[in-house]
Amino acid sequence: MAKASDYLVAMCDGHGPNTAGKRTPYIASLGRSIRENEFNKPVVNMLEGELKRCGFRTLQTAPTDADTGLTARTNAANAAGADIYISVHFNAVSHSFGASTAQGFSVHIQAGSSNSSKAYKLAKLAVDELAKGTRQINRGVVKQNLAITRQTRMPAILVEGGFMDDEREALLMIDPAFQREVAQELAQAVCKYFGVAYVGGGSLSTTKPVTVARDYVMEDDRGPAVSAMQSDLNKAGASPKLVVDGIFGAASTRAVKAFQTRYKLTPVDGIYGVKSASKMAQVLAPAPPEKEANTVAETTYKRVAQASASLAAGQEWVIENAISDGTYPDRPLTRAEFWETLRRYNATYVRK
Repeated sequence: MAKASDYLVAMCDGHGPNTAGKRTPYIASLGRSIRENEFNKPVVNMLEGELKRCGFRTLQTAPTDADTGLTARTNAANAAGADIYISVHFNAVSHSFGASTAQGFSVHIQAGSSNSSKAYKLAKLAVDELAKGTRQINRGVVKQNLAITRQTRMPAILVEGGFMDDEREALLMIDPAFQREVAQELAQAVCKYFGVAYVGGGSLSTTKPVTVARDYVMEDDRGPAVSAMQSDLNKAGASPKLVVDGIFGAASTRAVKAFQTRYKLTPVDGIYGVKSASKMAQVLAPAPPEKEANTVAETTYKRVAQASASLAAGQEWVIENAISDGTYPDRPLTRAEFWETLRRYNATYVRK
C-alpha cells in the first residue's frame, strides 16, 4: 500500500473573510449575514488535521485572513510540487433568499477534462463521500473553466458545500458538526484516491459520518416526522390524500409543493422545513371561541328552558321588577350581586 507521506496535498479556503459579496443574505434569526469564509476556513483547517493524522504532507496556499489572489494560490501549489489541490467554497446564485431554488453540493473540475482523468477520479470520489453525510441534493461532478482548476499543474477540484442563498443550507455553514463532516468526507476521498488507509480518531473525526440534526424533512426521508407531516397535509386538504406511511416519496414531495404554492411560501422546493411547518400550524390551529353574547335576547338560551312553574314565575318576577335580567340562573351569586339585589329589592318594596 502507498505511503501517505509520499504525497503533498495543497488546499485553500476559497475566499478571505473580507472578500466582497461572499456572504449570505441577512439572516433575521442570527441578526447578521454569514461570510463564506466562516465555512471555508474551518473546513480547510479540519481537513488539514485529518490528512496529517493519516500521514499526508499538506500545504495551505492561503493560510492567513488576507485576501490572497487565485494566481498566488496556484503558483504556491505548483512551486511546491503538490500532488493534488482542493479548494473549499460555498455556492450562491443570488444575493437574496427565495430568488433561486438551487441547493446541494457539487465538485468542480476544469472544463474539457475527460471522465478518465485523475481530476475526475478525485472529484467523483469526493462526490461519493459527500453523498454519505447530511442529506443534500447531489449536483455531481461539474466541468467548468475556473482559475484554480485551470492554473494548477496537478489534479485539482473545487468543492461547493451548498448554497448561501438557500436559508436552510446557509445555516449549515456555521454548524461545527457539518463542517467536521465535510472535512472528514473529503479526507476519506483523498485516502481512497491515493490508496492510503484512512485513520480516524481525535476530536475532529470518527470513522462514521456525523449526522447533523435538522429541522426539515425531504424526499427519501423516513420516520415519525414524515408520518406527522403526511397526516397534517391530509388535514390541510392534500389532494389526492397521502398514504400516511412515514416514507417521503414523490407523492409527498408533490403535496408539499402544492401546499407551498397555495400559501405563497418560497422557495417551492418540496422540502418541509420551518416555513412550511409554521404555516401548517396556522392552517390547522383551532378557530377562536365565539364571543359570549351580552344582551338578554342573545342569552335566553341560558335561562332554564324546562323550569318548574314556581321557578319560571320567580324568574319573570325579578325581570318585571328590574331586580335581575333573569339570565344565568344556575351560576353562583357573588357577594356584590347579592348586595345589588338587596338594594334593588329595598328600593322597590321596603321603602314604599
